[in-house]
Amino acid sequence: MDLHDAWITAVQFETGRLHMRLIRGDLQRGYASVSTTFTGARVSKESLQLLEKAVKPSKSEVLASELDKAKGGFAFRMLLWPSGEARWVFSRVNFQLKGVSGRSECD
Repeated sequence: MDLHDAWITAVQFETGRLHMRLIRGDLQRGYASVSTTFTGARVSKESLQLLEKAVKPSKSEVLASELDKAKGGFAFRMLLWPSGEARWVFSRVNFQLKGVSGRSECD
């Protein structure tokens, strides 16, 4: 899933569970709200703070994201402009896409 230029609209971490909402897309392809839940998640304090600071109305955007296999599960890296890279590991992910009329529609 392409998250380039996505806006983070919500971040919530409870032990072992990272939930994020983002708005992704562009004028040519249209926009979608993405709701993700990473279970079995382990997130460093620094990465969680970086994600929380990137939530709208912040001017941060996702520049790139990468998913890799890691010991015992998977690793996800998200490069945020202008603040840096957030990383976490997890065992499962669930995501839902919902079409929205524009980037400003943050449900």
